[in-house]
Amino acid sequence: MLCTVRINVPNFVLKIYNNISSNVEAQVAAGVSIKKIEIEEIIPDTGTNFIEDRVPTSIALNFLYFWLGNQLLKKQFDGIREFIRSAEPARNISIVRLMGKSYKPLHRFVIVPRESSLITYVCFFEWITYKIDFGVILSRPCKGGMFIEDIKNREALYAPTFQDHIDNKYYVLGA
Repeated sequence: MLCTVRINVPNFVLKIYNNISSNVEAQVAAGVSIKKIEIEEIIPDTGTNFIEDRVPTSIALNFLYFWLGNQLLKKQFDGIREFIRSAEPARNISIVRLMGKSYKPLHRFVIVPRESSLITYVCFFEWITYKIDFGVILSRPCKGGMFIEDIKNREALYAPTFQDHIDNKYYVLGA
């Protein structure tokens, strides 16, 4: 559980803190000292499943509407919608949690091209990735594609096919 503690710190203590170097302890009163410690890297703990599998599945389904349209309203997608609504285990869906090698201000949604099966990746901060294999569910092939939400540059990029992504051909959305 995360909690916030608010304390009143006299201005002279803040001035001392702002002026000391990292990893140096400074006396502020009799028996009271402070030390500035820099945090170089924050790595999220992905050992626990802090995002329920229904969240990336719902995100994947929302993005898939962009590519597949009304095909997602067909009966073969009922089990996926029911899983999102009620957490009932979905048949034929495999969800694997992966971890990236870098932490960047990017979110991605990727559709991997297949004949009739559907595999997507929902990636948060280029770090926490969910591979969602919906199994053989499509009535026609999908050419894949990708959305990128670049948080730092405030851009939403779209590659309508997986080949466009490989060729680095993106459209800026909302421009």
